[in-house]
Amino acid sequence: MEFYKIYQFAITGNSGTDITVGQTVDSTTNTNTSEVAGLKGGSGKVLSWDSSTNTLTVQVRNSGQFKASEALTFSTQTTLTGASVTNTGAAEIKPGFSINTTLNAYNLSQSSSVADDELYLDKISGSIVDWDSQSQVLQVFNDKEAINGDFTSAVTAGSAFTRNAQPTNQVSDIFRVGDAVQYVNQPANTNDWWIVRKIGYTSGVEFVPENRSKNTSGVSKYVTKEISLDNPGTTIDVKLTANIREISNIKVLYKIKESSSEQNFDDIEWAFFNETGIPDISIEASAENEISGLFEKQDSYQELPFSVDNLPEFTSFAVKIIMESDNPSYVPKVQDLRAVASF
Repeated sequence: MEFYKIYQFAITGNSGTDITVGQTVDSTTNTNTSEVAGLKGGSGKVLSWDSSTNTLTVQVRNSGQFKASEALTFSTQTTLTGASVTNTGAAEIKPGFSINTTLNAYNLSQSSSVADDELYLDKISGSIVDWDSQSQVLQVFNDKEAINGDFTSAVTAGSAFTRNAQPTNQVSDIFRVGDAVQYVNQPANTNDWWIVRKIGYTSGVEFVPENRSKNTSGVSKYVTKEISLDNPGTTIDVKLTANIREISNIKVLYKIKESSSEQNFDDIEWAFFNETGIPDISIEASAENEISGLFEKQDSYQELPFSVDNLPEFTSFAVKIIMESDNPSYVPKVQDLRAVASF
């Protein structure tokens, strides 16, 4: 995600008048900053005003800039004329995001009457994966479901994506354009500064599902070689014996090369038996499937059948077994794999 940039600069010519926070300020080019005078420069929201140093902090909302000696006009203080950026120009303020810390959406509608209403904790949040301070692109891991399955809509008033004024009632969602964010160790009085300007989503470059042709992300797997057939087949039957705690710890896939195909076998994608890789029959892991580090019994192994039929005629096939576990002390064990192709 990217954010509206924030600049800080001192001004002159305001005759001691304090600048009102929240209004819009615009700059106009002159011959010192542009070949053409009188063009629109920077435009943005006034975030803060420091009267002791005559310094403005502005969230820029257009593609322009605030340059040295450019004239300034204000949306509410319209009678304030003659103000301009000083000759020192503007300095950019960048957020101090830290990798592996939490990022939360900030409640712009917070009320002083509601306790702990500043952040959408566990509602609109994520973990910071990477921060490029030069390009100012932030990468965040977010495990929330998008409202209505919509990954592109911005936070707009009256829409399904309007943020609830009470965070406890907010529906979990992804970050969106228009969200304000708050990060760990963010400076005081900057809660509403960092507003999402642009955002994009990916499913993650590090994860590749097991039904893809290659470079899948499973840690433990067994893959047979390409098995060539003298006569075309349309059915695959697989049986194996496994020692597992849960039947779901084993998933089996297959892939075939159709008789008329010229595709490289390694480029063919895998398919799950029974749609998710489960056995043909419903079976519960027996009590003997508690694997001991000291010994195991052959009785601990159960036979699991997998099959698929009515396939297009194929001349070669392969089988892949994925082994999973949520406890490294009890890893799946497989033996006696038998795979038969028939017509």
